[in-house]
Amino acid sequence: MKKRIAAVLTAILLTLTCLCSVFPAVAEELFPLDTGSTYLYDRLDANAQKLYDGLLAAAKAIDTDTATYKTTGKAYYSGLNDDAMQEVIVIFMYDHPEFFWLGNSYNYGTDRRGNYASIDIYEDYQDGAARQETRTAFLTEARRYLDAAMAYDTDYDRANYLATQLRADCAYADSALSQSAVSCLIGKSTVCAGFTKSFSLIANAAGVETISMLSPSHGWNGALIGGHWYHVDVTNRLFLLSDDEMVTWDDAHPANKTTVTKNGVTTTYGMHARSNEYYDDIYPVMDQTYDDAVTVLSGTTVPSEPPATEPLTTEPPATEPPTTEPLAPAGYRYYWESLDSYHTSEDTTPLDLEALIANATYSTITADGTPITTEALDLSACALPAGWRTPAEIWETCDGDCQDISVPVIFPDGEQRQCGSLWIAPTGDADLDGIPTAGDASEMLVFATEKGAGRSYTFPAVTSTDLMLLVRLICDLNGDGNIDAVDASLLLVRCTERGVGH
Repeated sequence: MKKRIAAVLTAILLTLTCLCSVFPAVAEELFPLDTGSTYLYDRLDANAQKLYDGLLAAAKAIDTDTATYKTTGKAYYSGLNDDAMQEVIVIFMYDHPEFFWLGNSYNYGTDRRGNYASIDIYEDYQDGAARQETRTAFLTEARRYLDAAMAYDTDYDRANYLATQLRADCAYADSALSQSAVSCLIGKSTVCAGFTKSFSLIANAAGVETISMLSPSHGWNGALIGGHWYHVDVTNRLFLLSDDEMVTWDDAHPANKTTVTKNGVTTTYGMHARSNEYYDDIYPVMDQTYDDAVTVLSGTTVPSEPPATEPLTTEPPATEPPTTEPLAPAGYRYYWESLDSYHTSEDTTPLDLEALIANATYSTITADGTPITTEALDLSACALPAGWRTPAEIWETCDGDCQDISVPVIFPDGEQRQCGSLWIAPTGDADLDGIPTAGDASEMLVFATEKGAGRSYTFPAVTSTDLMLLVRLICDLNGDGNIDAVDASLLLVRCTERGVGH
């Protein structure tokens, strides 16, 4: 078995257990959940939907829990390459801004069930109490915007109010949480990701179907108004533009274009040029010029004094132009292939990282996850923490639970990442119960006899190829490559000596 894990730093990117059961009801009172658009999900293929569904289930399992989590549970998938898998993760995270605590990194690999992915959690929200406290404040603030938007009768007015007010309330500034809607709704300081996710969350709850859209350097929304889709860019104060109008705007702002090189091919993207490689065709065509038609929503009550709002312009104000500087390097993405390694619990030889990690590289990335440079990772710059440096130490650290475990490795950025797949057991422990005994010697004799007679025989404890490889290592006491009567005799001597205190 081999595992591969990728960690992305800064990507494209409350308290008692007894209260857990009441949080969902409280959340629904604070803000209507599960109102997001399914437009993009409905256009994903079956393999992508399976991964999306798994990510959603894993996030929901944590959302109202008060326990501490560093990452979501594993979401299993098949039929997707790494780039397609990453695109699905990004689509999911933008589709579900209510999970504000999802962080800027993800993990993927392979175990016995198959390929999996999981999403890390912002350090600020790994503690369950802190996560729930912020969740209450987050949903309360979202509700405040929603109530104000619902003072209007039409999709147009509700969307216009939300886009205008969110931009007025929030400064444009980067921060550790700026890829989350929490930076906009709570921190009142965000970047395009925070504006996009906040608008999507509240507009959908207000009945305006809204999706999120991405280019290599920017995020914005699409909104369904009067039966047609239009671009809404809260960051740049662009409201209800068609595809052609957005291209015209991009051409008028060439400094905002981004050049990306992938697989030797260099492509220049406008700020609003959608760049999904595998799922670009899931986005709606926006070929209509807005003509003041609106959809009147029934069953709403208009207050006598609706919130004041001003229409958005189609050009950003001269005093606050959009960002013109190219995105600077903002973090690293590490790739590696984890290897299987088999050891006896008495082995005090320091682990060789090259036995745990293969083909390790790291990429310098922009804030949205676009790679800038990729180089081989020097494993001498990595280290093992105390308690994980030898098989004997690991056996003690894990209290003997050492079948198919990963090892924390300290990477050059100071972060620990789980690497390798270790299999450790005591010498001669044929039944893998943690204690070599005369019974294990008997198992070894039976195995040798059956094999000598030309019959296939498997140790009862062996249920996989990995366990067989482990048993072959720990039961070959004389190191000749075979498990035979000599090895059984050596084990019996050890058991006898141990019994008399030697």
